[in-house]
Amino acid sequence: MKKRVLLIGLAAMTVLFMQACKKENTVTVKFKATVGNEQWTSVINSPVKYKEKFVITGTSATGKVMMLTVMGDTAGTYLYSPLSFIATYKDGAKEYIGVSGSLTLTSVNLSAKRISGHFYFTATTTSLETLEVKNGEFSDLQYIESN
Repeated sequence: MKKRVLLIGLAAMTVLFMQACKKENTVTVKFKATVGNEQWTSVINSPVKYKEKFVITGTSATGKVMMLTVMGDTAGTYLYSPLSFIATYKDGAKEYIGVSGSLTLTSVNLSAKRISGHFYFTATTTSLETLEVKNGEFSDLQYIESN
């Protein structure tokens, strides 16, 4: 009987110990897109609000940089143009400049300084290499303000 109680106690302590050691390893991706045929994910996000526009910059673990500039600070869709939305993507020495696309700010929280949205664009290099960026999204990015 004593052995049985000891085994039950040991089993209960093992279960409690295992539960206490569980760690949630959920990583929330905040800025990502499909670039060409590859998944691009930002590990460094640098969104900045300059007056009534946002500049959202992300850098991947391999150093590839995406920059989105939105000439507005309210939720809505911004079509690609120098007066509305522009984008660039840098992969090493190659820099792709956007030529068409769209960005939608789905949420702009000016008091909490957070933005979310989705985008796509087509970009080219000076030697006319084309790159498609699609399924782009950024979620709950906290931005800083700059004058």
